[in-house]
Amino acid sequence: MRRMTHRSLVSLLALQIVVHPILTHTASGQIRPAKINVSYASTSAVFLPYWIAKDRDLYKRYGVDAQLIYIAGASKNMQSLMANDIQFAGVGTGAIEANVRGGGTVYVASFVNHFIFSLYGNPRISAIQDLRGAPIGVTRFGTATEYAARFVLSKYGLNPDKDVTILQTGGIPETLAAISSGAIKAGIVSPPLTLRARRLGLKELVNITALKLPFIQSGAVVAQKYISAQPENVMAMTKALVQAISMIKNDKTFAKTVIGKYTHVSDDDLLEETYRALSGEFPRVPYPPSEALKVMLGIINERETNKIREPVEKFVNNTFLKKLEEDGFVNEVYRAGGKQ
Repeated sequence: MRRMTHRSLVSLLALQIVVHPILTHTASGQIRPAKINVSYASTSAVFLPYWIAKDRDLYKRYGVDAQLIYIAGASKNMQSLMANDIQFAGVGTGAIEANVRGGGTVYVASFVNHFIFSLYGNPRISAIQDLRGAPIGVTRFGTATEYAARFVLSKYGLNPDKDVTILQTGGIPETLAAISSGAIKAGIVSPPLTLRARRLGLKELVNITALKLPFIQSGAVVAQKYISAQPENVMAMTKALVQAISMIKNDKTFAKTVIGKYTHVSDDDLLEETYRALSGEFPRVPYPPSEALKVMLGIINERETNKIREPVEKFVNNTFLKKLEEDGFVNEVYRAGGKQ
């Protein structure tokens, strides 16, 4: 049997201290974790930390019984969050707009901080400028796919409101089908369906990922009123998600298995494409970057007549991540099995 060193024993004891769950009691005195509804806005692997935490029982380890709920689209997630039907929203967009409308919604973490997309189109298109006058597909209005389309069209000299027609397809698979059938000329595609797009013979017009535009494509949004009422639950969720990131980086095989489970993909080439595209994107400590929030505010203000004047700090609560760093939690979960 391998002998445990003094240092490793100290690290293990420290980890046991920081992971001790916050629990509630039933009327009979039995201990049970607090229930919380947690959403994710798409079946894209940008929400992998939520899935990993569920499959490894990290939520319960830290004191919450999290029910994962798939709610498509940012606006529906924000409506559910403000109604307290859910308490933790896995979204990229929507939090800023909901906050401005009085929802008090803030990012407590962000996991993918620039677009992980490509613009694919009909193989006969030679350049993005050839899309002038053409229909372009996004999943839904108000989602990261629409923001990405607007950004890339503008970058290459096309006015997204005048030079093209942006259409909702409902999902990335539907976008691919619409390009293949000729219903649209191009559309926003994310891994692993970027590989499927190539297999269909479609042409990558722009690798938007490579442009590295700061943008929160996947984050964790909570209402400030819930933070005030249940800060221990928010802390428990944040712990689970931070440890999930360490597991993504450390255990590729398990991460790919979970991606397959939630995206209903079994092709290993597709799973490998997804893991390769995303595994390096999840930050060790997932602070929402101010640069991304500024870009998002800029994009929103281009469409709004009533401009948003609030500073980006209004839309973020870094209390929980800072506490986890200060208490040594982040270092301990990486020492215990994560990869720095």
